Amino acid sequence: MSVVLLVSMACGRAAHMLGQARVIGEIFGGILIGPSVFGRIAPHFFSGLFPQTSFGALESLSTVGLILFLFVVGTELDLEHLRRQRTTALFASLASILLPFSLAIASAPNADALTDVVSSPSEGNRQLSTLFPDCNTYFTDHIIRYSRT
Repeated sequence: MSVVLLVSMACGRAAHMLGQARVIGEIFGGILIGPSVFGRIAPHFFSGLFPQTSFGALESLSTVGLILFLFVVGTELDLEHLRRQRTTALFASLASILLPFSLAIASAPNADALTDVVSSPSEGNRQLSTLFPDCNTYFTDHIIRYSRT
């Protein structure tokens, strides 16, 4: 767990020094230390750092973190601002769900792949729920950085 935090903090700091939002660096750090990069480059070290038995604990901890994060977002939600921007919010919400889902269906090479895509809404919901905090953090950083107040 400490390795994950150290890598994400270091990458977040590097992104901030490059003029980007910290969350961009944190996402990049997660990709670097995850199975996509570190797991392919050094699978033996990856399995030593992240044994199969640790995935359950990491998933539980990330779920608790997500719930706490959504609670904080809910307490800071400005309903009047949301009402004023309802068209933009609705369009962005629908596009972020429908566009990737439509592309997945369109790119399915055969009926079996299409069945897998359509019959796995829980996988899509899981991916969307983990993307939400990153997007919210990015937009919050963006608003803070570029607001005139």
